[in-house]
Amino acid sequence: IGKARACHLLASLTDEGPEANMGASAVYVRAVFDHLASDFEHRLVEVLDYSVPWLLREQLRDYMYCKFKSSKEEDDATCYTTLSSNNDNNWVVLDLGCGSGLVGRVFADLCRRPCEAVELLTADMTDLWRQIGALERSNEELRVFLMEDDDSDSDCVDTNNEDEDDDDEHEMDDANASMQQIIVENEAVLHKKRCKLKELRAKHTKLSIAAYHHHHLHQHQGQQGGNNINNAGAMHGCDLSPEMVKLSLNTGFYHSVSNEDAAAFLTRYNDANANLCVCADTFIYIGDVEETFQCAAHALGIGGLFSFSIELLLHSDDDDDGD
Repeated sequence: IGKARACHLLASLTDEGPEANMGASAVYVRAVFDHLASDFEHRLVEVLDYSVPWLLREQLRDYMYCKFKSSKEEDDATCYTTLSSNNDNNWVVLDLGCGSGLVGRVFADLCRRPCEAVELLTADMTDLWRQIGALERSNEELRVFLMEDDDSDSDCVDTNNEDEDDDDEHEMDDANASMQQIIVENEAVLHKKRCKLKELRAKHTKLSIAAYHHHHLHQHQGQQGGNNINNAGAMHGCDLSPEMVKLSLNTGFYHSVSNEDAAAFLTRYNDANANLCVCADTFIYIGDVEETFQCAAHALGIGGLFSFSIELLLHSDDDDDGD
């Protein structure tokens, strides 16, 4: 793993070599994730508060709601209820870089009807995500306002009316103090909601495994590869790490998991029968994603969806023209 990591870091720092354009080498990815597999999910979810699969599932749910809502004159609650009850649970889902199987767990309801307890927990988690997002956006807006206010104060020009200036300054200080207090209170609420979300995710994981494990595991444990996705309701995945393949198969959510890269995996499923491709934090290891998108286009059927995450590169003020 030392040599593979060194080559990867050298390419990242110098922007030279095949890895600079083509992404992390298979050798590097395999070595790193085989090494991390033993406690990967614990570190990812419990320590780093990783949430991408849940966020992607929420976005898909909202997209399906908006699509359904546009054709129905019903209130929000009725639309969500109708969507849930009409879900055929027969989607074919392809998970690119499945890791320990989080996507399989979170998207499993598309492939098979979940038990009522899992559905209720999913609804509670979605509601918490929205509350957390609203509070985070509110705090961010307040912080931006306070920063802009500080900048405007530094640009102020002295005037002869010192009494008015003092009054305005005191009022602004009071307003800023109030906003700071709101931020502090929001952060306290956010902490409680994030803790609650962690509890719900743990319960969701246990209930989901209990609901799906028996059916999937006794039929599909040990099956790797295979390209028959014509059977309704199937979750298939791929990963470069053999240890991760074992982890995801053992969850019981996958009908098959193959040890290969995303493009090779999708090429075998090129009969346009898939309903959904999911790529959660995998593109950062792929580099040039054109081939992956082309293969996904051939794998997806009419109306098929590609749900993926990417990283946002923030430029510093010193960058010329954002380069």
